[in-house]
Amino acid sequence: MLKNMSHDKITEAFETSCEYYYFYIFYKNLCIYSIDLKKDDKEKKNKGNKNETEKLLLGSIYAINYLCFNIQPNKRLKNLYKSIENSNKNLNQSSKRYNQNFDNMQGNLHVGNFNSFNTPLYKLHYFETLTAYKFVLITHKNTPNLSNFLRDIYKTLFLDFVILNPLYQ
Repeated sequence: MLKNMSHDKITEAFETSCEYYYFYIFYKNLCIYSIDLKKDDKEKKNKGNKNETEKLLLGSIYAINYLCFNIQPNKRLKNLYKSIENSNKNLNQSSKRYNQNFDNMQGNLHVGNFNSFNTPLYKLHYFETLTAYKFVLITHKNTPNLSNFLRDIYKTLFLDFVILNPLYQ
């Protein structure tokens, strides 16, 4: 669990509606932060059941990412670009760094292959950073896409209180 992110700050960010159910942050195949945002806290999950749910959720996210990557229509273009890049191994490293920095400046922080998906019971919103942090928010099925909201949480709360904190390990 993240000790540096205040529970109050997170719940403050989500208090605009009661339609949020769960919020997770994953890093390196581990859940580093999770919070149950439901108001009716009738069911208390034991530690084993909670860990099992987190593993299932992370596995589902990997599977959906893989599926979305493999069925996207421009996969051939990506493979073509990859083969061109591999054939030009003698490219100047500084130009690669410039291109990477330029892409990052454009505000395209999301590297996942999907933003959200719906089921008949809930909607899962997803945001993955360039540094492999995965932010997952589970809401009511009729909630609009909140991937930009997750990006804002990353850019404001998470960067300030966790990544830029010298005490965080």
